[in-house]
Amino acid sequence: MKMSKLILLIAVFLSFSCGNEKSKEKIKVEKVEPMSFEVLFYPVGVPEDVRYSIGLKNNVLTIVNHRLRSSTDVKSKSKQLSPVELEKIKTIVANIKQHKSALSEEISDTWAVKFILDDKLIYEEIDFSIEDSQSTFLKTLIKYSEDLTGFEIDLYSFS
Repeated sequence: MKMSKLILLIAVFLSFSCGNEKSKEKIKVEKVEPMSFEVLFYPVGVPEDVRYSIGLKNNVLTIVNHRLRSSTDVKSKSKQLSPVELEKIKTIVANIKQHKSALSEEISDTWAVKFILDDKLIYEEIDFSIEDSQSTFLKTLIKYSEDLTGFEIDLYSFS
């Protein structure tokens, strides 16, 4: 009788400890790291001279004008994203395919853009314009970011 009680007690103890381990695993799987990205706009050939950027960090979307052309220019605008807005951004970003344009010596006085997702360069386009981008998803991301923040990116002419 004592032996059966001991076996029953061990079985109950093991079932609780196994169930507890499964719930810990489930919690670890459900935890998702937040997405972050940057879209950098700069003159061709000078990637360190960023003029505009769009960034998402900690669910806050920010557009920054890094080089103000007049004292009335707005420096930046930010917006805390709702879960619906964040999900739409994630859907757009998931569709941006890897691409890297080759730099030609014939191209100058124009814009380039980089899309960096979680610190990894995903997309780079030389001779870039928002209207004629090779990536419709990048164009959609830029326009949606402008709409959310109310900040327009003006890729002005260099001539």
